[in-house]
Amino acid sequence: MVLSTIVLTVLMFTACSSDSTNVSKEETTIEKKEVLVEKSDSLLSSLESHDWVEISKEMHPEGLVFTLFADLGNSNEVLLSKEELIADSDKEIVWGKDLADREIVATKEEFVDTYLFQTIFGEDVNYSEVNLNESSVHSGGVINTIPTKFPEAQYVEYFSPASDKELDWQALRFVYQEHEEEWLLYAIVRDVHNP
Repeated sequence: MVLSTIVLTVLMFTACSSDSTNVSKEETTIEKKEVLVEKSDSLLSSLESHDWVEISKEMHPEGLVFTLFADLGNSNEVLLSKEELIADSDKEIVWGKDLADREIVATKEEFVDTYLFQTIFGEDVNYSEVNLNESSVHSGGVINTIPTKFPEAQYVEYFSPASDKELDWQALRFVYQEHEEEWLLYAIVRDVHNP
């Protein structure tokens, strides 16, 4: 009888302990999501207003990667150091190549305005959906490689649904990597329909 009481007590304690661990993990996940979305909202606003100094305060010490397409970790991307990010904004940068293999050359402001805040048809985007570590579309022709190439990373996606043209949807992803127990901005990834 005493042994069964001890076993029952241990089982109850283990169950309670397990439940509190699950609740704790859930709370941590919710808190992390809130922090990352809030940080991303601020960064989206800073990006739209070309506030490079504010963005540089949140960026990873290895630099900030910009990529035109969903496949982060490819050769068609730009890595800017903190100094390059906050430097003279009139300098033209080669941001990669389009699908016709033509170089895209623009200043930071031109790149942001033309490629991150306009659709492929030149209309303003409406980032009306927000996701954490999920994409609103499976693939626009180029696979989102964040989960496979950067499995420890977290990302917040802003999604602008397609209009009646159907091919003008666009996603903008802020990719974070943990550095010294803080989630810092590692990349800004654009995703669009690519035939």
